[in-house]
Amino acid sequence: MIDDWRVRRSWRSAACLAALALILLLACLASIAELFEHREPVKPQQWENVTSWLAGPAFVRPGWLFKSADYVSHEPSTAVARFPVRKAECAFRVFIVGGSFAMGFPYVYPSDARRTIGGIDSWAREQLAARYPSAQIELINAATCGGNSHKVLQVVEELLEYQPDLIVVISGNNEGTVLPDGPQPPPLCWAMGRGLDAALGRSPVAEQPLQDLHWWFERNLEQVADLAQERNVKLALATLPVNLRYNKPTDRYRLPAGSQPSDLARALYARGRFAEAAELLAPHPGGESLYLIGRCHESMGRYSAAREAYAEAVEYQRFNRISPTQNRIVRAVAQRHGLMLIDMERAINERAPHGIPGDELFDWSCHLHWYGYCDLGLLLVDQIVAAGLVRPAPSEPLPGPSREELRQRVGLDDQYLARFNLPR
Repeated sequence: MIDDWRVRRSWRSAACLAALALILLLACLASIAELFEHREPVKPQQWENVTSWLAGPAFVRPGWLFKSADYVSHEPSTAVARFPVRKAECAFRVFIVGGSFAMGFPYVYPSDARRTIGGIDSWAREQLAARYPSAQIELINAATCGGNSHKVLQVVEELLEYQPDLIVVISGNNEGTVLPDGPQPPPLCWAMGRGLDAALGRSPVAEQPLQDLHWWFERNLEQVADLAQERNVKLALATLPVNLRYNKPTDRYRLPAGSQPSDLARALYARGRFAEAAELLAPHPGGESLYLIGRCHESMGRYSAAREAYAEAVEYQRFNRISPTQNRIVRAVAQRHGLMLIDMERAINERAPHGIPGDELFDWSCHLHWYGYCDLGLLLVDQIVAAGLVRPAPSEPLPGPSREELRQRVGLDDQYLARFNLPR
């Protein structure tokens, strides 16, 4: 009996010591993984799959001002923004919420106080100030790089406490990369998982199925609308423009290398036999094939068919772009709740040659050149004026300044662009 008790006690002691040793080993390895990740010799999360998350509120109060907080991310993510704690009686306070597109990237750079101009908020703020000189315009950039509708919902809940007159949601480019309950502060297992992902060279975040993505996106927008209406706060939803000419095929939807449809279609396209190439690709739906079909139609001057093919290709290979289906969801939610709709997709499509936006308006996959952001800032102001949201003094609203005058007011001159090596 005594021997059995001693054996069990010895076994429990050994198990406890082994567990303690394992915990210490995991803690050590997790610290090493965190160190390597912080110093960036390895990046277990591919940048296109990174979403910004807060450990606390979006804005902190160091004194008589609110200022943007630091996001939990592998690099800075927030626009530098400040606004008074006490809102003036004549103030018109607007928050813009969303991802890097809403922020105004690359002109507005996260956590850099030197680069806060050039996004939609800059153009709208100066235009409103010019048209309503008696009002105190507070147009606050509350957007984040990598933010999606899960983050928008969290931020809007907070912004409703800051006496907004209008909240503008411009979101949709980063959907589906992170599930709504994560990532959380890294426990040992999660940190070890990231280290393993780094060692294997893979991304730890998988895309959601499209059906789930659309469901969560609509659910989040519905919740944002419900929260705003409960607090009697005006809410505007915006569609986002889609860079239809951007093409980054994913392995899941790429035609197999050396496959007959792929090689033959490319050869036919190179010889100018566009109709034959499109016909050959038609039975093989997928992101890459639809994109090539769009190029064929565009080369033949069939711009409507090209737009349709490009748009369908985006549904397969969104990368970090909003899809046409998501824009339809935005319109539907705005209509159901009677919200202001800022149709930015339509505005950019109308400006693009043949209605097919590409590099002439976009910088990279989903960000605009400054003149595109300017157009959308003016579109936002036009709808604010039309809705009568700003209390005007007699003779207001005044006519708006010319675009060149507005650019001078914003301060986005050629010298500024050259200083930070920004697109012109």
